[in-house]
Amino acid sequence: MAPFVGRSGVVLNLAPLTSAGLVRNGTLVEIDDGLSAKDVASIVAERFGKKPAEETTAVVSSAVATGEVEEPRGNASREDWVEYAIAQGKTEDDLAGLKQTEIRALLKQESEKAELQGKSEEGSKSKEEEKSENTVPAGTSDASDSDNE
Repeated sequence: MAPFVGRSGVVLNLAPLTSAGLVRNGTLVEIDDGLSAKDVASIVAERFGKKPAEETTAVVSSAVATGEVEEPRGNASREDWVEYAIAQGKTEDDLAGLKQTEIRALLKQESEKAELQGKSEEGSKSKEEEKSENTVPAGTSDASDSDNE
């Protein structure tokens, strides 16, 4: 992975497969790793004629680096969805050849699958666990016994 910057000044770490077309059409510029926000801003100003807010660049870069990427809006670019999918544990190979809508569907499907697994694990107790929960130790009184008296 290598760092790239676009017109917005957001630094993205992308694989060559993802970035090739974006560099070719001028959407992204490859930059050196570890540049300060000020250096990135000057590259953006030189290349795109716009100077982004330095604070925004630093905050977004740290979010990408730590994997704390928010889910993009539904109409966000494919690149935004790729970035999000990678932050969710997908690899470039998983996403190769997929369209933006296909990446969204894949992530939604896996999210629903994980949610269902979580619910089934909560709701599925073994018969032994249920029996042990319902068993009253000998010599103790059960609240239901006192109701019958």
